[in-house]
Amino acid sequence: MKIAFIDHSFHLITKSSFFFLDLLKQNFIVDTYFDDSWKSGKSFNCDEIINNDYSCVIFWQILGENVIKVINKFQKNVFLVPMYDAVVYSNYDFWYPYKDAFIINFSKYLHKKIINYGFKSTYFQYFPDSKTYSNSPDFNSLNGFFWQRTDQITWDTIKKLIINQKNIKIHIHGAPDPGYEFVKPNLEDINMYNLTISQWFEDKNEYVNIVNNSNLYFCPRSFEGIGMSFIEAMSMGKCVIAPNYPTMNEYIKNGKTGILYDLEKPIPIDFSVSKKIGANARKYILKGHLKWESEKIKIIRLLKEPNSFSNKNFSDKIKSKLYRLKLFFIYVLLKDFNKLKNKI
Repeated sequence: MKIAFIDHSFHLITKSSFFFLDLLKQNFIVDTYFDDSWKSGKSFNCDEIINNDYSCVIFWQILGENVIKVINKFQKNVFLVPMYDAVVYSNYDFWYPYKDAFIINFSKYLHKKIINYGFKSTYFQYFPDSKTYSNSPDFNSLNGFFWQRTDQITWDTIKKLIINQKNIKIHIHGAPDPGYEFVKPNLEDINMYNLTISQWFEDKNEYVNIVNNSNLYFCPRSFEGIGMSFIEAMSMGKCVIAPNYPTMNEYIKNGKTGILYDLEKPIPIDFSVSKKIGANARKYILKGHLKWESEKIKIIRLLKEPNSFSNKNFSDKIKSKLYRLKLFFIYVLLKDFNKLKNKI
């Protein structure tokens, strides 16, 4: 079975889609295309995809006119793997052109949203293997890591979360995503919170060492598609601090496996149980990985037999609507019966 996998070219750097791509390569013949249109580069060739002998086409975090064209003209199955952070404010009208595609979601919130629109969606939750990451860090003192990637969460946000803490050290990686600027702390804050700052690492090992030496991990973005960086931090046994939004709140149980806060009104956090939270997080990811190992087999089955799998979710929605409609008619009949009974 031959598959076309079209991906966002930025993932050549982050490698956040590679776990999925590796799974495909273990089971199918895969042709991989990387789309550069996000940086005004070259998009994938629609006609090349449509006219090839692929059994199915998979778009990872890529939507738009070219994708809709493939859905409408490709004679076989098209799968979409959207990332929640890219479609946070999407509505029914946004998703309608993709109604004939099969959607694989790694966000439960987005999955439910699309199901409620009546479109075909399946949901999986990814968990890496905790055994491949370092053991739980030392919590004798608090050492935090924060990578500013957008302007939604900056040092000003982190400062409000740790303002009452003494003897805390924070490393800030000031290398924002394209289109954003680094908010540099002032000298007073640098001295007060023992801040160290990097703007890029010449050697990846420098980054790995700093992250490994931290025990607090502050999530860099308000929303995530999957959230590889914070999931990996949980795998390492770190106490992850995140806004109370998907997908962070789909993995983190507040005060148990991480700490969630209100991004609109951030207040000081109590880190007294951070060690226990970090240990719980590592165990949670380890247990979740066992679930993922069994669940990912369903992805292969889904690609081979999409109707038998995806339509189950769709039919569940229809059954639910019919059930509610049935209850409504029963209510109306009982109401009319009681009226008739009272007249008699």
